[in-house]
Amino acid sequence: MNSPNTSELPHAESLPLPRIEPDRWRAILGVLRLSRQQAKILDLLLRGMGEENIAPVVGIGESALRAHIEHILARTRSNNRTELAIQVLALSRQVKSNQAEAVFYGKRLF
Repeated sequence: MNSPNTSELPHAESLPLPRIEPDRWRAILGVLRLSRQQAKILDLLLRGMGEENIAPVVGIGESALRAHIEHILARTRSNNRTELAIQVLALSRQVKSNQAEAVFYGKRLF
């Protein structure tokens, strides 16, 4: 059996994330209690954008952006962007998108 040539496999950063429904996305943001600006930053991070591209889109400096990213990582208990994507995807499967408050079996997650 031949093993795949890893140089031909896409990097994890280039793989698109599954689409998260708007109601479920709002529920995730409710659980994480992120500001609108932090929600926008999270969205751009999950799309694979770098800090140098996010800062002008959001309209803040890179040092302020890094502070927001650190807050987002802390809220999701993530150490890096890969873990962040995993946490958001896991959370998207746990929240009940049809409720105003995002609840996971009756318990707040964060």
